[in-house]
Amino acid sequence: MIGRQQRIRFLSVGAVCFVAGLFLLLLGLLLQKLALKVIGPCFMLSGVTWTCMILLAIKFAKIPQATPEQAPAMEPETDDESGRGRIRLSESGFVDPTLCFCEVPPAAMRPWVEKRYIEHVSTMELLASTHDPHEKEIVSIVAMLDVDEGTLLGVMGGVDKPDQHIIQCREDVRKLLGVA
Repeated sequence: MIGRQQRIRFLSVGAVCFVAGLFLLLLGLLLQKLALKVIGPCFMLSGVTWTCMILLAIKFAKIPQATPEQAPAMEPETDDESGRGRIRLSESGFVDPTLCFCEVPPAAMRPWVEKRYIEHVSTMELLASTHDPHEKEIVSIVAMLDVDEGTLLGVMGGVDKPDQHIIQCREDVRKLLGVA
């Protein structure tokens, strides 16, 4: 699964190839050089081909999305009071995280980590203990500290970061919070 920044970089490669080809073609026409007249369209064609392939890959790629078993139906989205956007709440109260581990201050996670991993309170009980959507998202992120990578990447599918970034951030936060 690739993040938004990676998609932009991939598409930028196609645009740069096309523009470089156009420049070489124009330069070939001005200088009357046959080689530049041939190379220019080749670069343009490769840029268009690259862009089409990336757009098709993004459109048709099957990205697995894992959902918790306790949450078959989704409630309407609720506004997040912090102004960051919309948060999707399931019937069970579980939130599909939109933030990466590195985007949540450790001080905000620490109380939930203590309840979950020191006091051994279940994730569902923690979710039921708050009505704040932002806190529910933090609880959901804390719940991802000890799941396998497949589940982690499936549930964190709304996070706009590459898979390796999410995995590395989780390891860093686990060490920082003492969950390792």
